[in-house]
Amino acid sequence: MFTRRFFLKTLGLVLANPVLSFGSLLSFPERTLKIYNLHTEEKVEATYWANGEYLGEGISLLFYIFRDYRKGEVYPIDVKLFDFLFLVSQMVNPKTSICLVSGYRSPETNEFLRKATSGVASKSLHTEGKAVDFFLEDTPLEDLLKAGLNLGLGGVGYYPGRFIHLDVGRPRFWTG
Repeated sequence: MFTRRFFLKTLGLVLANPVLSFGSLLSFPERTLKIYNLHTEEKVEATYWANGEYLGEGISLLFYIFRDYRKGEVYPIDVKLFDFLFLVSQMVNPKTSICLVSGYRSPETNEFLRKATSGVASKSLHTEGKAVDFFLEDTPLEDLLKAGLNLGLGGVGYYPGRFIHLDVGRPRFWTG
């Protein structure tokens, strides 16, 4: 269970131990994401940045796997989200595939989920291609949480036993 003690301990670790920053992206000659979509069972390994530029082919593959699978709708995902996700995975477990729970959601899908479940925002950044829910196999969610908070690049949501949410909105933290 998420407790005040856990939150304070995590916050203390984050403030005391900055590991990587957004500027750290420059130290990677290429950026590749290995994604497994839990709902469609599709896998993709896409290099989306190399030689100082974003790569259209890799980005297109990521747009597709992040699509709203319920409606079949592909949407342009903010590349800063890919960078945030890349850095978190590099900090925690760089060889493991990212298990995608939710990427882009059409407004209709988001409204359906909002009515059917709890914890879905009415104005979710998922509908703008700026949010992802994910986990890494055999990796504690708490490690992903610490990495996301450490980077301070956007919102970080902690859903114990389920997934981590990252978005490229304003930096903030919550638990679901």
